[in-house]
Amino acid sequence: MVDHSLQAPAVVLVVDARDQIVDASPTATSWFGAPADGDVHQLISAGQFRAALARARTRETPLEVHFEHLRDQGPCQVRFEPVSKLMLVTFCPRGVDQWRSLLDSLANEPDLIKALQAVAAFGRSRLSGIDFTLSLLDDEGGLRLVAGERGPAAPTPALDERRTPLSALGDELGVKVCWSWPLSDSTGRSRGMLEAFSPSPRLPSGAETEQLHLLALLASMLVSKNAQEHELRDAVERFELVLGTTHHVIYDFDLVSNRLLWHARTGDAFGHWAATRDIAWWRETIHPEDRHRVERALRTTMEGGENTWSESYRFRRASGGWAWVNDAGRIRRDEGGKALRLVGVMQDVTEQRELRSRLALTERLASVGTLAAGVAHEINNPLAWITSNVNFALEEFEQIKRNPRDTTEFIEDMVDALEDARAGADRVSIIVRDLKTFSRAQDERLGAIDVRKVLESAITMAAIEIRHRAKLVREQHDVPPVEGNEGRLSQVFLNLLLNAAQSLPENDASRHEIRVVTGVDASGRVCVEVRDTGGGISPDVLPRIFDPFFTTRPVGRGTGLGLSICHTIVSSMGGSIEVDSRLGVGSTFRVLLPAKTSARPKPTPMSSAAASAVRGEVMVIDDEPSIIASIERVLISQHHVIGFTSARDALAAILINKTAPDVILCDLMMPELSGPEFFTRLLAKNPLMAARVVFMTGGAFGAAAQEFLDTVNPPLIDKPFKPDDLRRAVAERLKANPKPVATSSILSD
Repeated sequence: MVDHSLQAPAVVLVVDARDQIVDASPTATSWFGAPADGDVHQLISAGQFRAALARARTRETPLEVHFEHLRDQGPCQVRFEPVSKLMLVTFCPRGVDQWRSLLDSLANEPDLIKALQAVAAFGRSRLSGIDFTLSLLDDEGGLRLVAGERGPAAPTPALDERRTPLSALGDELGVKVCWSWPLSDSTGRSRGMLEAFSPSPRLPSGAETEQLHLLALLASMLVSKNAQEHELRDAVERFELVLGTTHHVIYDFDLVSNRLLWHARTGDAFGHWAATRDIAWWRETIHPEDRHRVERALRTTMEGGENTWSESYRFRRASGGWAWVNDAGRIRRDEGGKALRLVGVMQDVTEQRELRSRLALTERLASVGTLAAGVAHEINNPLAWITSNVNFALEEFEQIKRNPRDTTEFIEDMVDALEDARAGADRVSIIVRDLKTFSRAQDERLGAIDVRKVLESAITMAAIEIRHRAKLVREQHDVPPVEGNEGRLSQVFLNLLLNAAQSLPENDASRHEIRVVTGVDASGRVCVEVRDTGGGISPDVLPRIFDPFFTTRPVGRGTGLGLSICHTIVSSMGGSIEVDSRLGVGSTFRVLLPAKTSARPKPTPMSSAAASAVRGEVMVIDDEPSIIASIERVLISQHHVIGFTSARDALAAILINKTAPDVILCDLMMPELSGPEFFTRLLAKNPLMAARVVFMTGGAFGAAAQEFLDTVNPPLIDKPFKPDDLRRAVAERLKANPKPVATSSILSD
């Protein structure tokens, strides 16, 4: 008859993460009919076993699977228990449920000492007449007894003592036998020892040897698991301490399950306290203007072969505001290259960007200071002949009034004078337009940019500095548009032109040249070159010219930020800036920008005839009566025009049905009630009427007005406007909107 008290599980296998057998019970070879080593799937080729092992690796708790037949064995219960980086696989035939109960109790016991005591107690219950002790390595390198009792005849062994499995110990009653096995962790390092004592000097039976080996194996697995848990807790604690000293946010994005796990720093940094999110939430926290770009970049990286990803974008805070972040991560892929996981770091760089903007503003102010006299000169010249021609016309009219005569010659003179005045006004308008382009450099909006147009604006701004130093030569070829910010690119070109001019001596323009070249390089990038015939840059200085605050000019003559800011702006547009220089010959600065792949089609200009096809009522709101009068002169032949110098009065007239204009031309910046405030109140009372508003602006407005324009994106025309441009804007608004529905709402504040 079989003694079930000594019957052990058929076999226990310890399998690593690569499915390699690292340890096994003594009966594994006879049970499987082959050596228990190598790949576990070569030992057990059943597909059901392979699937069960793969499923067990996804769990944190044990998995039990019943097999009716496994190789030549009968019904068998197989238990898969993850222990640290290893998998304990126990094969339990019928009649050995006590082992399963032990494994269940050990899995649910978090305390290592209690778990080892349970192993020792189980051994004593299974092997009568044999005592067990379990000892662990202490802080001083010795062994500390944690389970069982060691008699006076059994001294505590040293861990490095190589005791044989069978050794004799003497006491006052005679001789005892001690069998011992070391307890090792998953790295093979000795952590303790299991000892079994028999009162009689004998060899253990085969069943006893198997039981003792399995008990030592279980104790080793418990020790290994405990060591790994301690190391993990220490690593997590160190990780938390490191994160506590930084402003970065760590995230872990499971690309398979779509689960996004955030570190707690997210709450401190952005106010989002929930730790687990999904990709839809992350998508919604990205600024709408950045969302498509960021998603496209991440998708391209995931579908490609790269393992690193980085982007800068605006991220919504819990309070509703926006933070600029630099987001960088690494992608883990499977053997087939499929992206499985993205672990990244998000850094709030809002303050750095604001500081950079303030530094850029400092540089712009320095440039404005340099250009102030020149711009005044450029405006005063055309203003002089505008004033002269207008005064001449007025004097001639006064003489005609006093002394009537043939007006044929008079009319010709008046036309010539007014044409000259209009030409002067156009020149002033161009200068103001270029100044407005330059002033928009702190604007964050991006779009398709006509590089040659921006370059011409910068040339206009720098003309007075260039005129007395060099001959300006244009060598411009057609180039495709680029993606970026028009004002910032204008700042780059203006800075390069001013640097080129200031490298040349004054009042020697006949001997020097500044050449501006546009074209496309061999790789399809837009190329803009600014060449000068100055003294060149010294080779020892050349590597530092893009460093912040580096300048070779005397104190007070330069901020040292110009070229650094140019480099930052061009880099943010995906481009690069290069320089070639030779002492005594001159320098060439080269800006290379990627061409925009697709540009928006330009709207087809509306002809004057089409602009006058529809007649309507036009309301003009401007705090300058002369502006209203000038608009009325242009439109009166085609439309009925009513004017208001107060937006509040205009709003009241609309809301009490005193008037129902087809088009509303409204100034953006006005005292008492601004254009955005007028629009907001009108929208609340009569949305259809609000759709007929066209804003007019002279270009100077604050942050609130800019935010309004970015949000609402209304039709906008810049002052001063030409008559045809004004007629076209009115005609387009008439065509785009139906007649508004009358309303009985009463104006209220």
